[in-house]
Amino acid sequence: MACIGLALCACGGSQPPGDAASPATPPPQTKTIYSIASGCYALQSPATGRFVLKADDGSYRLAADRSEAAMPFRMRASGLGTYLLYDADAEFLSIRDGLALLTDGVGLLVDEAGNLVYGVGDTLGLVDTLDPLGDIVNGLGDLVSNLGHAVATFSGPTAVIQPMGFAWDNAEWALSEPAPEQFTLTSTSMGLNLVAEPTSDGLSLAPLHGNADGLEQFRLVATQGCAEFPEIGVSASGETFKGTNPDGTVFGIADTHIHISAYEFLGGRVNYGEPFHRFGVEHALDNCAVEHGPYGTTGLVEIALGGLTGHATKGWPTFRDWPHHHSYLHHQTYYMWMKRAWMAGVRLMVNHLVQNELLCEIWPIRDRECKEMDSVRLQRQSMYRLQDYIDAQEGGPGKGWFRIVTSPDEARAVIEDGKLAVVLAVEVSKMFNCGLFLGQAECTQADIDAGLDEVWQLGIRSFFPTHDFDNAFAGSGLFAASEVFLNLGNKVETGEYFHAETCPEEGNGANLVGIPAVPGDNVLSLMINQTLGFALPTYPPAPHCNSRGLTGLGEYVIEGMMKQGFILETDHLAHRARYKVIEMARANDNYPMISSHSRAGGEYTENMRQLMHSAGAMISPLPRDWSAVEMTEALLHEIAFEDQNHESYFGVGFGSDINGMALQPGVRADAAEHPLKYPFKSYDGKVTFDRQLSGERVFDLNVDGVAQYGLYADFFADIQQQPGGDKAMKYLFRSAEAYLQLWQRAYERRQAD
Repeated sequence: MACIGLALCACGGSQPPGDAASPATPPPQTKTIYSIASGCYALQSPATGRFVLKADDGSYRLAADRSEAAMPFRMRASGLGTYLLYDADAEFLSIRDGLALLTDGVGLLVDEAGNLVYGVGDTLGLVDTLDPLGDIVNGLGDLVSNLGHAVATFSGPTAVIQPMGFAWDNAEWALSEPAPEQFTLTSTSMGLNLVAEPTSDGLSLAPLHGNADGLEQFRLVATQGCAEFPEIGVSASGETFKGTNPDGTVFGIADTHIHISAYEFLGGRVNYGEPFHRFGVEHALDNCAVEHGPYGTTGLVEIALGGLTGHATKGWPTFRDWPHHHSYLHHQTYYMWMKRAWMAGVRLMVNHLVQNELLCEIWPIRDRECKEMDSVRLQRQSMYRLQDYIDAQEGGPGKGWFRIVTSPDEARAVIEDGKLAVVLAVEVSKMFNCGLFLGQAECTQADIDAGLDEVWQLGIRSFFPTHDFDNAFAGSGLFAASEVFLNLGNKVETGEYFHAETCPEEGNGANLVGIPAVPGDNVLSLMINQTLGFALPTYPPAPHCNSRGLTGLGEYVIEGMMKQGFILETDHLAHRARYKVIEMARANDNYPMISSHSRAGGEYTENMRQLMHSAGAMISPLPRDWSAVEMTEALLHEIAFEDQNHESYFGVGFGSDINGMALQPGVRADAAEHPLKYPFKSYDGKVTFDRQLSGERVFDLNVDGVAQYGLYADFFADIQQQPGGDKAMKYLFRSAEAYLQLWQRAYERRQAD
């Protein structure tokens, strides 16, 4: 039977969280460079008293004597204090420069050629004998790319103000306020001010510090008739929960493993799309052919892993073939999709900055560096740019619903304020560049100490000791992809294949494929075996576990993490290494651990689960390719360990692993007979959701599964209607608090030291 008092069920029988107070009608506010975001305004010159309109010849003129006759502009924030002025004809107030348009296109073409040449150089460098050639090709790629940048930034002297039918650099304006409610508009690309021409009714440009006699100042007068800027909506209405439960705990779901910034990894040219673009959704989610080729024919990873041999590449506004719950290489966390999930109750996300240097170098087309720690720093910056962009849409710094946090107290305050707390973590194969080659570590304890200090200063609060390949810390956990693909990668990265043993416990492992070497110690056998350097080795009976455990440096980094106050991540560790980390944490007064996307990088045995739960750890199921039925069962399985948990609060989150080359939940087998019905209410009853509309595409969980992150709202509602769903949802909505308390225990260790 479905739970009648949704909020009552959420609190396990206690009184429901108090309703958020209805917002009072806000008093009239003075316009600022931030508060005008998304507003509809006419542009008036105080010096002339006239308003901007669009003349019959299509040019902008200062010819209207009242705002009602003026051209209305939608002030679309492109960043904090920067705007696109989108007129009623769906055109942008822009600087037209024919030479700049030409050089921009030519420069992009030349730059792309440089990226390709550079990528080929890195790929050649993977083979030792070709490494010198790779360096030469890299140098040529840098030269070509730099030439492209130089060409693209050259502009001519013929710049004029003119409407443009597309957003580009010359359509972006930075606002400043030299006098109350009087603004200057400065081109971010050219550094010139928009000015009213003193002897005509035109608009022109003047140097930033020139003497324009007040002609560079404009008023924004509220008006009507603006065009709506193209954007994805949330297809939901209502006020999200704000405050705490009656017992003081926060109310909400924790996604403990997500990859919002993964569009930057593997060189930035594999996973198509972005969580935002300063020029809007038409640029963020346009056409994946630029990465995946015509009809997706060069999206080799998508073809190999997802079985999608071809797909319509156009995104906005049709989204015919992507995003898809079986897609590996299309961005699924556009910020408005995340907003929908936040409205459904997601209150904490742990975003893992992700990179794999070897896989990046194999792919020749890229425009980002492959070094893992460089990518970590770049993705961290991208996350703060995303926060700024959302702030800009919501009215200014700190106004947005998306807040990056660095302490449990800060996260708690954000969640109590009804917003989404975002924690930064790392998932790379060579943390601190601590690789391994032929058994020799490529770093020292001093490197680890410096790395721990740096990532803490970067605001990162959790990371994996290893991922995908063996490194100086530990062996990597084996799972399906390890069978051939990652095993070959491990050979290239470390000089050796995975060292495997028959798993000592049931419930985890992979089936590594091997072929025997030519027997004998004679010269002929030696030559053949050296020639077959990539021939897979012989392995004992499956299932296979990596026999490499935690190294001395691995123990050193785990001890360092506990001293610094990092949460220990136990996924992706080899069987022996994972047990050693669990042992070290339990011996250190049950130091906080998390399996942030359980099922990834090797399954957990029941004994592992019991040891972790009894130490107060948190285990979040990965809903990869599951329907709501399987996810409900997985949640209930973890909930059954509650009586073994020695800590004060128990909740079970989930680890979506979205954008991390992970499938998302699919369609329930009986969805046609027993569909999720639309519209539906959020778990706390405060928000009403309809089918999510993205441009022209209507998403329906019963047909599409979790094709993009916004459909987790629907997925949660579907979980609730399954047998045991009420109990599963209760503990899901305890997971944000459970994570905060776990984090607090780790944080206090640092403070104690």
